[in-house]
Amino acid sequence: MTSKNGGSTGTSTLLEEKEIEYSIQDVEQHNTVHDFWTVVDGVVYDLTGMHHPGGSIIMGAAGADCSVLFHTYHLMGPEKAQAVLQRRKIGVLKGGARIEMGDFYRACAKQVRETLKDKPRRPAAAKFLFFLDMAIKMSLVVAAFFLNPATTPLWLLIVIHLAIPQMNFMRVGGQCHANGHMQLFKSDKSTSWAEFLGLCMGGLPSWALPNPSKNQYKKINKPLSVSRDEYKYGHIGRLGEHAIIHHTQGGEIQHDTDFLTISFMKLLRLSEAQPFRLWHSIQANFWVRVLYDTLGEVVESTLIATSCFRLVYIVRRLLPQGEYRRALGLVCAILTSIPASWCYLAFPCSSHPHAINIFLAIAVCKEYFGFLGSHAFFAQHKWNYFATESMINKDWGRHNAQSCSSWWPQGMDLVMLPVLWGNPKGCTPATLSFHLEHTLFPGVCYLYYPEIAPVVRQVCQEYGVQYNGLYSMADVVKARLDMLEHYSTVAPKTKTP
Repeated sequence: MTSKNGGSTGTSTLLEEKEIEYSIQDVEQHNTVHDFWTVVDGVVYDLTGMHHPGGSIIMGAAGADCSVLFHTYHLMGPEKAQAVLQRRKIGVLKGGARIEMGDFYRACAKQVRETLKDKPRRPAAAKFLFFLDMAIKMSLVVAAFFLNPATTPLWLLIVIHLAIPQMNFMRVGGQCHANGHMQLFKSDKSTSWAEFLGLCMGGLPSWALPNPSKNQYKKINKPLSVSRDEYKYGHIGRLGEHAIIHHTQGGEIQHDTDFLTISFMKLLRLSEAQPFRLWHSIQANFWVRVLYDTLGEVVESTLIATSCFRLVYIVRRLLPQGEYRRALGLVCAILTSIPASWCYLAFPCSSHPHAINIFLAIAVCKEYFGFLGSHAFFAQHKWNYFATESMINKDWGRHNAQSCSSWWPQGMDLVMLPVLWGNPKGCTPATLSFHLEHTLFPGVCYLYYPEIAPVVRQVCQEYGVQYNGLYSMADVVKARLDMLEHYSTVAPKTKTP
């Protein structure tokens, strides 16, 4: 407040000194659609009734510290977004900011912003690939009704067999993933319908956008301590948290739900934190890896596990909250999984005298060369990276960069992996490649990751941040094998002096 001659009356200073302080527990109580508080960089805002230009992804911020969400999704216009927030400031957080993005992240964001300044945020090519992948998956589903192993040429059975794993998990699932990160469509309504189409084609609901409940008394976000306990019921807790910070249970890699998948529900030992079991001693054996990875591909391709998960998700989460459109989409996904499964099984189950032998030979070749979804999926993180959530929050950008890997597909990888067909630069909607860049900038369209990867790597070198680059599928296979071998034995106990 100023006097008539332009001098300060001291009132504004007094108000600043007496800013209301709130604890994070106070903020957590305001986590409904009609009572919406959040925290960014130690400042508390009341966003109740706000129309968010970026769509419903902001619902994941209700009653939570959303500093990471704010900085990672407002890469291109942080000043404008900050100005919108400032009008809704109600106080500050006791103890100050809980999360610091860090100097490295700010420098990296500045360079990436400069690289992408003249590019559309959501390129038309990404939308085209979304609908193309959905059309291909639907074509395979329709073709399954006419697929007769007795009359279909063996070569065609093999082609369809090879295509199904890529379409089920990497392509369709990947497109749902990109859509969930708001990379494809500007309109929240278009994103919602794209999500429905993706669910019908088999995309996982855990990658969907947060959906605000119509019940004003229903909490739409919960403390991590609560959501971790509820996770066993199928992503009931922090809705759409994957779309926000990638970790659906916590900040540590060991709490990342992807860790359960990549370790085959911890049948594989990938970190010191896991207790050693007898079967871990053979996990690096080639034939054991063939067995694990082939069984994993069969389960993923036939959608057995995900169909069970979808049923639980429908009954325990969607129907009670009145989300009938999503429930319908998942029912359609279960129905389409039947012909999709037949497309995969028709080849090894065919009456051709050498079908099963060829199937096994293909499985061995996939394992040897690394052309399996599990290998590409493995390349996302340094699965044995350890840092507590409190450590990560002190320098978020540095820790998340060092805990991730960036696979740069090139050469024969682009030809041999169907997941990369149509993406000549090696980028995938599931971000199985360039995952380090995706973790730092999840709101950037995946088609741009090959362009910003050299920029991110350069900033990493300048700030002394380890850049975990994998520059061929051979690198991916070696990194995976090295880790399996390293944790296949118990580390010797050191004698205390």
